[in-house]
Amino acid sequence: MDAFAALYAMKRLNLSVDEMADILSSKSGLAGMSGTTGDMRDIEAGIAAGDHRCQLAMDVFVRAIRNYIGAFLVELGGIDVLTFSGGIGENGASTRAAVCARLGAFGIELDAAKNATARHEAKLSADTSKVEIYIVPADEERIVARAAAQAVAR
Repeated sequence: MDAFAALYAMKRLNLSVDEMADILSSKSGLAGMSGTTGDMRDIEAGIAAGDHRCQLAMDVFVRAIRNYIGAFLVELGGIDVLTFSGGIGENGASTRAAVCARLGAFGIELDAAKNATARHEAKLSADTSKVEIYIVPADEERIVARAAAQAVAR
């Protein structure tokens, strides 16, 4: 989003910095498009119930991820491994499937059965995939602990 769009909206709607921060953090993005909380579980439930706004939010989200993958494929000249991490990456089988759809031309082939049953750390790529696909659990607590220990050691 253009930074000046936020400033324009603040001025036009007479919003404080805190009000705009609330809008940007909890009422825009997936939440704004879907009309839900923005939690992917709520969006997936909305899709299952036939909510077109939830489907739109999912489509936009998946397209953004696929655009990044495409950009990295070009910049790196290909990839050897594609990883999914974090809450959505670790728990969102339907999101992972949507992201990997139509990427076979780039050697990225998801095994649907592995993807559907995967929990925690797992290999998801099909046996014929040239690119390995994994779930790599995020461990933010360990990262923060290491950073804190390094900072204290200085």
